[in-house]
Amino acid sequence: MKMRKNILNVAALFAAAFSAMAGDVVHFQIEKVQNFLQSNATTTQPSPATPFQMSVSVQPDFSAEVSEAYFQYPPANQPQILSKDDLGNYSFSQPFSSQSQLNSKFPSGTYLFTFDTGDLTQTPWQISVDGAFPSAVPTISNYSAAQLINPDSSFTIRWQSFSGAAADDFIRLSIQDSFGNVLFSPSMNGDSEELPANTTSYTIPAFMLEASTSYTLLLSFVNPGATINDPPGGAAMRNSTSVGIRTSGGGSGDDTPPFVIFVSPTYNSTGVAVNSPVSFTFTEAMQPGHSIAWSANVNPANFIYSWNAGGNVLTAVYTPGFPQNSLITWKLNPDAANAEFKDLAGNPVPVGGFIQGSFTTSSGGSGTNNPCTTNGTDRANGYFMFKSMNYLQTSAAAPVESPVDPASFFANLSWQTGSVSSASVRLPNGSGKQMTSLFGVSFFLGQEFGSKAAMDAAYPNGQYTINITNSSSQSFLGSLNLTAPEPPVPHVANYPETQNFDFTKKLTLRWDPYSNAVISNDSISLTISDQSGNVVFSAPDPCIPRELKVTDTTIDIPAGTFSSGKIYHASLIFFKSSGRSTAIPQVPGFAAFSFATEFDIRASGGSTGGTNGASAVFTAYSKQPNGLVKMDVTVTANASYTVQHTADF
Repeated sequence: MKMRKNILNVAALFAAAFSAMAGDVVHFQIEKVQNFLQSNATTTQPSPATPFQMSVSVQPDFSAEVSEAYFQYPPANQPQILSKDDLGNYSFSQPFSSQSQLNSKFPSGTYLFTFDTGDLTQTPWQISVDGAFPSAVPTISNYSAAQLINPDSSFTIRWQSFSGAAADDFIRLSIQDSFGNVLFSPSMNGDSEELPANTTSYTIPAFMLEASTSYTLLLSFVNPGATINDPPGGAAMRNSTSVGIRTSGGGSGDDTPPFVIFVSPTYNSTGVAVNSPVSFTFTEAMQPGHSIAWSANVNPANFIYSWNAGGNVLTAVYTPGFPQNSLITWKLNPDAANAEFKDLAGNPVPVGGFIQGSFTTSSGGSGTNNPCTTNGTDRANGYFMFKSMNYLQTSAAAPVESPVDPASFFANLSWQTGSVSSASVRLPNGSGKQMTSLFGVSFFLGQEFGSKAAMDAAYPNGQYTINITNSSSQSFLGSLNLTAPEPPVPHVANYPETQNFDFTKKLTLRWDPYSNAVISNDSISLTISDQSGNVVFSAPDPCIPRELKVTDTTIDIPAGTFSSGKIYHASLIFFKSSGRSTAIPQVPGFAAFSFATEFDIRASGGSTGGTNGASAVFTAYSKQPNGLVKMDVTVTANASYTVQHTADF
């Protein structure tokens, strides 16, 4: 028979002075949590990002001068600092991929809490943490109805019973906005926060929720453990299910079209960073579609769009960045055939480009006159995950894995500077990887491997989930599918021709087709560099402009690109998009495979002589009094020759 509500006599454990100081704390809670996610009417599954977590919260008295708060956990009383939020409350949360990992880090036993106060005294208390998770998983039974709640009327949330509950078990219910703020709980309706375990429904009063808004409902089945009275609080084992719910436009009818109330970058702004996201804020929640006519100097296919959780802010991120020193224009719902901006009631944003604007990008701080060079210090919010393979082609045969760093996995997160405190990635096999902060600007995770097989074993294909915690201890989850099909290995079809060609003529490079390319998502790139690493040719290149479509199998490299007798390094890349995510508002996610084949290009001198193939023979040189260099060359009469020069010897 399991032990319940182990009431501890704090006075017996601590001196009376310490007991008096417990008034510094209004309430505290320490819980082991098992998280679930319900995304349809029938299925509730473990949270893919944070299936288990340790959660601690302490609310101090507003008059308490607290300099530090921490708790110590068994078996060796290791200390763990609690983070302070803007309201002065203290908390700690750590995710785990399994219950065994949770219990290994935070085992059952006695936990000791300490507040360091302004007068250098301490306020300690202790509590026992043990028990088992409830056997029942919270599941909303009227999920479909909760997707269209009329905020002007009361709505009853219903759930399946808390089976196996003991007499002192209870249920918690709350509704949160997209920022994690609690907007409704039973206490706001005059009821207890702890609903009886036999409760299977609760009625949300009318006008408690905004119209046309998305929310998160959190339903928890709680198995309480030990409690103490001074300070008031306790320990618990909790099963919690997160459910997305949404309100309609209300019961009065909606025939008012939505309008844009804010745009970033603002209208006619100048000096806009090339990696700036473009966002449109509407007067109300919108349907998920969008129709934007962009100026001709950007490619509409390169935008990544995402709606915020409230459905009223659309963010567009242009990859890899807008052209520099350029006027970018946009029109919403440009014509009747392209009018997907509509509110939930179906009312469209005024059609015909009624809402339009523009901005001008900056030079990007690159220090060059190239209008397409992006500024490496400008960045857009977002996260991405790549599996990259490098191959080497040295003959007409198929490329082989490069002998140097052939395979790598890389994940990166960019968010507002200083707003992210931690980030981690959960792999398809259930393991987790902590991301490393890079000067407080971004977080990254990267690893190189000696083979593709080794990379796939460590980072298998499947669903990857990023878990982001901001400075206010709010968690954000986003999942990306990094799954097959992978792109084919690029193969240069006319490799022998690239090893000996006339540099005075164009070179047509040919490769095998990108057989499984998706035209709307995938791409090809080609880069050719000299031995100093300077790029002599690249495609696509919007600044020339030079196109390279994913369906192309050839490209012409102009005459004059190469120099006689030199070796160039080329990289042909097949890039395949595997997944995108807009789960985190205004922070889009992107997953992809990148398969690159590297090969050398060798340019000959063309014909060794003139029109008759006659050779030119260098015989002597001398420096003239005026500083110029004289070179003597013996040639054949009536033959033409090509003369090249260099800036130095």
